[in-house]
Amino acid sequence: MYKQELLKWTPRKHSDHTAVIEALQAMKVVYSNINEAKRQIEKLEVLEEWQSHIEGWELLQTLEDHLRDDTLAPVTKIS
Repeated sequence: MYKQELLKWTPRKHSDHTAVIEALQAMKVVYSNINEAKRQIEKLEVLEEWQSHIEGWELLQTLEDHLRDDTLAPVTKIS
């Protein structure tokens, strides 16, 4: 939020204007990477919770590999 304000109040002709834009773009990439890492951690936490309730969870190690590679398909209930 403050970063957008900084850009808003930096005149286009100011020598720092381009640097402010580049910094904002870099920060967006960092925020995106942080959010993706957080999502992956949350997935692993769910997996660990499942594993703690399943006997022989060691056999499910491939699930963790799929989560890490983001190749795990959603689970649906079959009646």
